[in-house]
Amino acid sequence: MLKFANSGLHGLFNDDKLLMALNTYKGKLTNLEVAEAHSLSFTTPESV
Repeated sequence: MLKFANSGLHGLFNDDKLLMALNTYKGKLTNLEVAEAHSLSFTTPESV
C-alpha cells in the first residue's frame, strides 16, 4: 500500500504485482479471475 501511495497510478501501471490487485478501473472490470468467476467481460488495465 505504501508503494502505491507513494507512486500513484503511474507506479501502479509500472508494477505487475500492484497491477494484479486492480479489480476495476474507470468503470471497467480489469481482473481476469473476477471476470471469469462471474461470467463478465474483461478489459486489460492498459487498454482503459
